Amino acid sequence: MKYDMHIHTKYSLCSLNKPRDILKTAIKKKLDGICVVDHNTMKGSLETKKLNKNKNLEVIAGKEIRTNYGDCVVFYHQEDIKETDFLEVVDNVRKQDAFLTIAHPFRLLPYLKFKGDFSKANCIETYNARTFPWENKKAEKEGKELGLASIGGSDAHFPWEIGNGLTIFDDDLRTAIKKRTTYSKGIWVPGFFASMASFTIKKFRTLFS
Repeated sequence: MKYDMHIHTKYSLCSLNKPRDILKTAIKKKLDGICVVDHNTMKGSLETKKLNKNKNLEVIAGKEIRTNYGDCVVFYHQEDIKETDFLEVVDNVRKQDAFLTIAHPFRLLPYLKFKGDFSKANCIETYNARTFPWENKKAEKEGKELGLASIGGSDAHFPWEIGNGLTIFDDDLRTAIKKRTTYSKGIWVPGFFASMASFTIKKFRTLFS
């Protein structure tokens, strides 16, 4: 199974992805599933999930939360998680029998680096298509040492990025995460230029909002 576990919609200031376009691209690229997340909102993920009519594509509603320790992605939760304190987010995730991934934990920018206890997460993003290869390698090493499930995602903010980062596993994702049998792979080069474009879009939207 091939899942892209990190896709943003237009409801993130730095993304232009429309929910319908995400679905079309995911189907075109023959993905089995996608996890749709936005920064501190579930609006885009819930809209994408509602629009999906393809039984061969699983749409997971998720959310990227900027906590006091760094960014994390939560998914398979039934109720929205509004906390921003990392330890409170962890507690809520556990209560809902959901999952938490540490997102791009070793990114170059200091405010994007994760500064908390990795072991409290279920998963670690070992491949992020917008992250430098050596940063992904550090995440992969950290995940192996702590026994965390490996997650891959494109961190797509534009349709052409979707599928550039993947989580690979057999059968059911929940089971694979619990057994730690997932692995990640992807393409990095386009993500570097996409990151610069997203930064510009966010600044423009913030200026005129």
